[in-house]
Amino acid sequence: MSQIPSKIGKYKVVELVAKGGMGAVYKAEHPTLDRHVIIKKLTLENNPQFVERFNREARIMMDFKNDNIVDVYDHFEEGNNYYIVLEYVDGVSLDKFILKERYLTNDLAIYIIKEICKALSYAHSKNVVHRDIKPANILLSSSGDVKLVDFGIAVSDEEAENDLTKEGM
Repeated sequence: MSQIPSKIGKYKVVELVAKGGMGAVYKAEHPTLDRHVIIKKLTLENNPQFVERFNREARIMMDFKNDNIVDVYDHFEEGNNYYIVLEYVDGVSLDKFILKERYLTNDLAIYIIKEICKALSYAHSKNVVHRDIKPANILLSSSGDVKLVDFGIAVSDEEAENDLTKEGM
């Protein structure tokens, strides 16, 4: 098992949040703003298609400014690794919430759907299609906000001719 880094770029790593085949997600501290951030790391740095997909996600999300989509603060390369620094949402993903609570009230379900529709409407107004809507990509904050995350397989009109998101890729 690999060691969790103490620092990534200028950010102090607090904990490993998740790890998968394509990357890792860390909770970290911003060095001057006294707040937590999420750092998404691409671990398949030798695959140019995955690197381009990762970079495209950062490009798409850097311009997004919507209350229902997590903010992207930074994107950088360090050594052979690529990183995206995102807004930290203090809460839980919808899939984990459902596992714990089992059922949603009608009012809560309608509220979550309405908020995600706002996020999708905003993304569509920017000619971006998310393409991976699922409970794991919906965050519920402890203050009641609903945020859409993970635009890793999103497609935009500007990049529609790119083969990265075509069937079979």
